[in-house]
Amino acid sequence: MPKTVETYRTTKALRELVRRAAKVVDKRPSEFLRQAAEEKARAVLRDAAGENLRSLLARLPPGRAASEAVAERLGEKAAQAARKGGA
Repeated sequence: MPKTVETYRTTKALRELVRRAAKVVDKRPSEFLRQAAEEKARAVLRDAAGENLRSLLARLPPGRAASEAVAERLGEKAAQAARKGGA
């Protein structure tokens, strides 16, 4: 089977799936696709921010922070990572 035929069949099946899903949520297919893409992008950014925060926390030495300045700097880095992921 030529690749163009396979692509057409896949695209046709995907369009039908999107139409059915959009009908379930009472939206136009284009709105459904846009919303799904936005939600996926936000989820990817949230996951990346979480991983970044976990890596920051993993680099912390065990025990307490030596000073309030060190704790404040680490908090700022964590907040900055969270803003990057949520934007």
